[in-house]
Amino acid sequence: MRGNEEKRIDAFSCVSAEERIPARHPIRPMRIMVNEILGSLDDELSAIYSDSGRPSIAPEYLLRASVLQILYSVLANVSLWIRSISTSSFDVS
Repeated sequence: MRGNEEKRIDAFSCVSAEERIPARHPIRPMRIMVNEILGSLDDELSAIYSDSGRPSIAPEYLLRASVLQILYSVLANVSLWIRSISTSSFDVS
């Protein structure tokens, strides 16, 4: 059974995620784009889940988490690559 995507109040924090992320942070437009894509996949996602049984974690949560993981790992790899180039001790003289 497909779980629903209910809005949760942060139980372990006094500040919401929306308040923590700056208004001009690049993740905000990306979230809008991901939400639009996931909205267009709603029928397909519903079709692959059974109508009975225990509700699952909403697939939208899982897909958003995967997108974030990929974005941050790519950024970390690029940052590591840039640091390794700028601090490399290859001397061509």
